[in-house]
Amino acid sequence: MIYLNSRYLAEKLEIKLAKWKRWAREFLDPDPLGGLQSGYARQFSYKDAFRVYMGGHLVGALKFAVPEARRILSDLDDWLNKNEFYALPVQHRMRRRRPCHIYIFEPEPGQFGYVIRCFAETNRHSSNTLQEARAEQELIGISRDSLAMMDTITHARIIFINALHAGFLSKINGS
Repeated sequence: MIYLNSRYLAEKLEIKLAKWKRWAREFLDPDPLGGLQSGYARQFSYKDAFRVYMGGHLVGALKFAVPEARRILSDLDDWLNKNEFYALPVQHRMRRRRPCHIYIFEPEPGQFGYVIRCFAETNRHSSNTLQEARAEQELIGISRDSLAMMDTITHARIIFINALHAGFLSKINGS
């Protein structure tokens, strides 16, 4: 297992150290090795580091409140794990992933539903045109029927999860 420290991650991800530590306190469980005065610096696995980074993206770029971002991370945790976004980036495991977009809906205040669209393949016809061959949808926290009935939803916030994850890995691995 490879562990990273806060200073390294904050420097590589170009995030102020105080902000990184605040996000870590908000989006992770308490550190089992220490408290404020234990003398041990928190160590992050790739899973923990990406979870904090994604939480920061939800708060900073998508303008969710911290409790909302915490809830979203919790709701998407199983899907992120199943699709190996929390896996160690070992060379043999870095197979090409299907591009996925996570659409975050808020049908009622404080309630979230997610539509995850993963594209099987795309065909490029010209430099400006892509034809989507096939997309699979997975719903989390929302049913297909209730999604069809929601005519009051006017927007969703979108995460291009593959790009977010690839950017995270390239920054911390220095490539």
